[in-house]
Amino acid sequence: MSKISLFFSSILLLLPALSSCLCGQDIAVKNAMLLEGYWEGAKIKANAYQSFSLHFTCTEEKIEARYHVPDFLPVFTDFRGSVEIDSLGRIFCPIWFGDMKLTLDTSRMILSGYQPGSSPQVSFQLRKRPMPTANTVVQDVKVQNGSITLDGHLHLPRDQAIKSAVIFVRGRGCVDVSSQFNGYAKLLSQFGIAVLSYHKRGTGTSTGDCENANLDELVSDLRSIHSYLRNHPLSFEHIGVIGSSAGAWVAARAAEQTDFDFMISMVGPSTSVYEQQMQSLEYGLEEFGLTAQDEADLIEFTELSFNAPVAQSTFDTMQQLLTKAKSNGWIGLLEGSDIPNSPGGIDSLWVRRHRYDPRASLSDFKGPMLAIFGGNDWIVPYKENIARLSECFSQSRAGLLTTVVAPNAGHGLYELPSRVELGDMQSYWYFGGVPPVVRL
Repeated sequence: MSKISLFFSSILLLLPALSSCLCGQDIAVKNAMLLEGYWEGAKIKANAYQSFSLHFTCTEEKIEARYHVPDFLPVFTDFRGSVEIDSLGRIFCPIWFGDMKLTLDTSRMILSGYQPGSSPQVSFQLRKRPMPTANTVVQDVKVQNGSITLDGHLHLPRDQAIKSAVIFVRGRGCVDVSSQFNGYAKLLSQFGIAVLSYHKRGTGTSTGDCENANLDELVSDLRSIHSYLRNHPLSFEHIGVIGSSAGAWVAARAAEQTDFDFMISMVGPSTSVYEQQMQSLEYGLEEFGLTAQDEADLIEFTELSFNAPVAQSTFDTMQQLLTKAKSNGWIGLLEGSDIPNSPGGIDSLWVRRHRYDPRASLSDFKGPMLAIFGGNDWIVPYKENIARLSECFSQSRAGLLTTVVAPNAGHGLYELPSRVELGDMQSYWYFGGVPPVVRL
């Protein structure tokens, strides 16, 4: 018997001897025991639904749910959150964009409920099902790159011949994102493609310093992962790379020294770091509704970030501009690693540690490339980036390039919920998600 079963069984044996004030706890404990496992269902609004599943796991400390939405693949992986059960047995569970308040019908094993505060009301219903067989075999991976240990997972399609593998490279930032539950692996495994997803140095269980890593260090990590796959017992015939956002720069730089067989760019820039920053600045001003003076201030700050000498005077000027940014609203266009905390910190700004132009690498790349963009992405605007890719893959190489634009998606390749009008007095509610053009 599992620890959790023993734990709940011992509680249930003791409950009859306790006072009646504990009967609420009795309901909570019973519901927790019944919840554990896999549930499938949908959220419903008006005349529309969106399928999803919940996998509840229980320990002595907490109840946790893993929330999976097929419409979010491949960009978003499963979401996890803590579940609470009150003394009346009501279940409170977090989901994407809100929470669920659920009631369990124990005789039929059906969870029903609604999203508090939603109007029109969003309702939910799920049924307990046998856990489906995973379409991948997931193997733990440890790759050594000098003194750095990179931890990750290799997702191998189950019961299929595997000829190709792809490495997934994350974008900017040091957030610990699961490599075990990778959305690209869930999708690509259907086509017999293995996916290796790894934690960036200094995130998850990988060692090293993420906050201060530079482009060359991230490229070195990727090359080590590629070498691991080249020497894997499965002897993959083709090994490619998926660069997500700023990960596309890492992939392009690594391609100068690594024989990738193909490249996929997911909302990744093909312009230089400087060009991308200036382009997102221009589009971001409109997105944030800022003034001409804000534009001048932001351009000055960006130029200082890239090119100004490391000096007290530079730092003082940047601090004055940041004071204006906080009051005028354009501070939201900056990341924490765009803001120096001392004069010496200017030389460690993200844009200086990652200064790069992928034009030469993309022009020399001999394999096929797929680039997917969001039509509403102001961070990596599609027009400028597709134009640059077309320059790099010109003439006889034009057939190697495929570009896709998801019209209503932003930088996360996610379309927001909305009502869709079809004409002839017909409409439906769209719950949001990654558009099919990204998956198909």
